[in-house]
Amino acid sequence: MKIAEIYLVDEKGRLAAYWRPTDGSSEAFLCAADADACGRHPHLRDLLLELAQELALNRGRPAGDSVALRERPPLGPTRILGSLAQG
Repeated sequence: MKIAEIYLVDEKGRLAAYWRPTDGSSEAFLCAADADACGRHPHLRDLLLELAQELALNRGRPAGDSVALRERPPLGPTRILGSLAQG
C-alpha cells in the first residue's frame, strides 16, 4: 500500500526533496542540495534521495526511536572535509 511519495524539484539552483502523502494532506519539505552538483555527479542525487527517504521514515518519531533503511558506520572527519574547512 502506497502512503506517500518523495519527489524532487529544481528550485532556483537547489534540488529539493518533498514528501507528498497520498491522503491529500499537506506536503512537507525534507531536504535539498545544490542542483548543479547533483546534475554533474549522479551519486549525489542518489544520496539526496536516500537522505530524503530516511527523513521521511523518521518524521514525527521521538528522539531515540529512529528507523533506518541502511545501517552505516558513523562518519568521521576526512582530509577532503578538513581541507574545505580550511578554505
